[in-house]
Amino acid sequence: MNRIWLLFEKIFAVIEIVSAGLFIYVDCVNERDQPLSQILKDTNIHVLYILHVVGGILLLFNKKTGWIISVPMWALFVIGFDILSFSDGEIDWTVLILFSIMGIAFLVFILQKPFLKKYQISKKDWIIIAGIAPVIVIFACWHHLF
Repeated sequence: MNRIWLLFEKIFAVIEIVSAGLFIYVDCVNERDQPLSQILKDTNIHVLYILHVVGGILLLFNKKTGWIISVPMWALFVIGFDILSFSDGEIDWTVLILFSIMGIAFLVFILQKPFLKKYQISKKDWIIIAGIAPVIVIFACWHHLF
């Protein structure tokens, strides 16, 4: 694998870790004055953020599991972030566009042939990714349904 691809992989892994970490931090700061019941309700979203951080760390250390976790997390992150932005009523277009472009760029980048070869992605892995996606959606929806 080309050294430039490896460099980009490390950069994107760090971006994944930092962005998810920032979301955890912002949520925790915003929840300081929340009642315990509301904090427990938001736990599902925190689990997703932590899973996002874990995927980034594993990707940083060239683990196939990190790739398998990162693909559905970024795809659903972009979709979920866009949906939540529109459902809240107040749309910050700059943030929406920034995170959408970042997520789409990451997906386009990580789905390139060098990464598919490096991690030897098989049909079984795509089935695992397809199985992870509904779990992530259920976690995210659970947060807003109850």
